Amino acid sequence: MRIAEVLNVPPMWHNEALCANEDPNLWWYENSVGTKIQDDEAYKASLALKICNQCPVRSQCLEEGMRKENLLAGSIWGGMMASERALLLGKADVPDKKRLIQGERLLRIKARGYLAGKRAYS
Repeated sequence: MRIAEVLNVPPMWHNEALCANEDPNLWWYENSVGTKIQDDEAYKASLALKICNQCPVRSQCLEEGMRKENLLAGSIWGGMMASERALLLGKADVPDKKRLIQGERLLRIKARGYLAGKRAYS
């Protein structure tokens, strides 16, 4: 356990994060089978990813996002969606890893497409 957790104080890098003054809901997305909802969520995720890509503390954020308690479906940490972080961990202990990766596949493709300036697949 880290001292910041014991004292219930966020790590110092949080102050430097570009997301610090943004709506925190931007970093949470819902994976839906409904095309319209999925398109909207993918676009919202792409906005968060764009901010992350420019962030000076992205690596610290990603490190925190790789912790087991932060591998939650529908969350973005350090410019990576939950399924991308699960893939990066490889054989590590990720709850429902296969379902997470497969379930987010289309949403992940759409979000990365928006980020690249391309229209999402419908």
